[in-house]
Amino acid sequence: MSLLIIDDSELISQKLKEMLCDIQDLKIIYEATNGLEGIEKYWQFKPDIVILDINIPEFNGIEVLKNIRKVSSPTKIIVLTNYNNQYMQSVCLSEGADYFLDKSTEFQKVYDICINACINSIS
Repeated sequence: MSLLIIDDSELISQKLKEMLCDIQDLKIIYEATNGLEGIEKYWQFKPDIVILDINIPEFNGIEVLKNIRKVSSPTKIIVLTNYNNQYMQSVCLSEGADYFLDKSTEFQKVYDICINACINSIS
């Protein structure tokens, strides 16, 4: 399975890569630091999983989410953000996010979601 991280924080991207690097069958091969680059890389590589921040330059995460979900896609989209409020969660889920997680309290859940996606793709 392939993974795209769209986040403008180098620290967050690095932590995600370190956390996920030991998952067998998961290849973290794409990164983007802004929404435009994220959209381009998504359509170029069509990864199986996208980890997406909301507050990113050029196109925000919600605009990226809408662009990815323009067509039906099996890609799992994990919104990982500091904007953890009911309104943002509602908007992201209604636009097609599979998961909405708070960076400060639910960061570790990304690992569980990715490992489960890899296991389910094998079976």
